[in-house]
Amino acid sequence: MSDRLTLTGANTTVTIVPGLEDITVNGRPYRLSEAPVFSSGELMLPPDLFPLLPKAEAEEAGIPGAKVIILDPGHGGKDPGTQGAGLQEKALTLKIALYAREILRTKGYNVKMTRTSDVYPSLEERCDLANRTPNSLFVSIHVNANTNRSTSGIETYVLSDDITDSWRVTNATNEYGGKGSINPAMASNASIRAASSRARSASLNLANSIHGRVVRASGDDSNGVRKANYHVLRETYFSPAVLVETGYLSHAATARKFQSDAYLRSLAAAIADGIMAAVKPGGSGVPAAASSGAKPNSSPPPAC
Repeated sequence: MSDRLTLTGANTTVTIVPGLEDITVNGRPYRLSEAPVFSSGELMLPPDLFPLLPKAEAEEAGIPGAKVIILDPGHGGKDPGTQGAGLQEKALTLKIALYAREILRTKGYNVKMTRTSDVYPSLEERCDLANRTPNSLFVSIHVNANTNRSTSGIETYVLSDDITDSWRVTNATNEYGGKGSINPAMASNASIRAASSRARSASLNLANSIHGRVVRASGDDSNGVRKANYHVLRETYFSPAVLVETGYLSHAATARKFQSDAYLRSLAAAIADGIMAAVKPGGSGVPAAASSGAKPNSSPPPAC
């Protein structure tokens, strides 16, 4: 059994013991859905632990400056995505995104979408919308598949550590620097570097906020917040960006759920709620543990 770990913030102290579901929050007992465990030297935290953790001081006000929410329904048009049980990923992601847009707009949020019909925006076009929209955040919505039909669960992705900040800054500068866009993040190399760094840090906040809510809404297993080199994460330079895999269409029981419009609405509500919690003051900030050795699951991703 590993030693206990204590995480402290201004108003919160959380004590955990890797391998045990039982923790304490400000001295009071709390039971998690699953135990935190070490894997390859990294501490993997269950999603229901993140809202309990002390928040990093810089993130207490939510994602700084986020005013526009960009929803990206994966695939579309010539690209159906994964298929099964008479369903196509491109149709499911569009429905989920449209339902999420409806909820967010009702709450007063400014929402843009990379597509609103069965068309195929290129990956570059999807990123470009975010890059040219000041003070935005980007959520790409997908449905998963695996040749092993017993595989199930929810995954949420942020950008891989293999992609360096310097690579992103060089690319962003080459593509957008000095073009006089309405996005002030493109005004100079210094502003590009600062915006890219802020976006990358805030992406984990956004992923954690969305992930646990989608897991609860789906009733499915949590496969963790993971890191991957997806195009839409790599080349969305100035906005927090996450990719949500809402379940495996190749899994029979999950596919049956995807046939229900009410189920798609519940996934949309979870995504919208996660976005709102991350954006609003006092929302789901980046846990202090994220900079203290506790990391999201970083296993290699399956195909979108």
